[in-house]
Amino acid sequence: METNTKPLGALLPGIVETTIDGTASLAPSTTASASINLATLPARLDDGMMATLREIVNSPLPAEQTCDEAHLAACMKSLDILPRRADDTGGMLRLKLYQRKLGGYSNDALSFLTSKALEQCHWFPTIAECLNILAGFPNREVATDRRDTAKVLIRREANARMDDDLGLLKNRRMSQEQIDALPEFTKRVATERCTLWACKDGTHIARQFAPLDDETRAEIEKRGGLAA
Repeated sequence: METNTKPLGALLPGIVETTIDGTASLAPSTTASASINLATLPARLDDGMMATLREIVNSPLPAEQTCDEAHLAACMKSLDILPRRADDTGGMLRLKLYQRKLGGYSNDALSFLTSKALEQCHWFPTIAECLNILAGFPNREVATDRRDTAKVLIRREANARMDDDLGLLKNRRMSQEQIDALPEFTKRVATERCTLWACKDGTHIARQFAPLDDETRAEIEKRGGLAA
């Protein structure tokens, strides 16, 4: 029995005609900031993790794009090399359903999907499987959510650190060197809460509630006196 073999281009017209091979697509980022699961971070964060979160906040968002219908149709045509599970869905209805759920992704994202599905799937991928694969591609909506979450986590840790610092100041457990290194906002809050004095030269010193000793008085004078 003669076997009628076809060239790869005939089997995968979408790939050949639209160069959907995944190599021209944007590869998912492999940096720590892209791979870290923000939902699993501990309540308190160290400086390294804060830097990683700032990287997420400051990273540019993926371009806001949608695919064109011709490109999506080409991707679906390319995936037709995979066998389909039996169902009663007609071809046009199936394409419309995929367009509705996947049309918000860029051409590059759908090229990435096609390449990965051909490598990983034994059957034509369901919409759920497509979305799972696309989760590995830079997506503006996902990136925006991660940026917003990173901002919240940074703010939470900054507030916790300020509370720590204010507690140390209140209990007279912070050196002048540590006071000088405090964020300006923390110094302002501490001044308002009467645990720091603001001096005219812009610096701050620990506030005393008892009568000033000579050393503290001399230090205040050296700094130009207390600010009004």
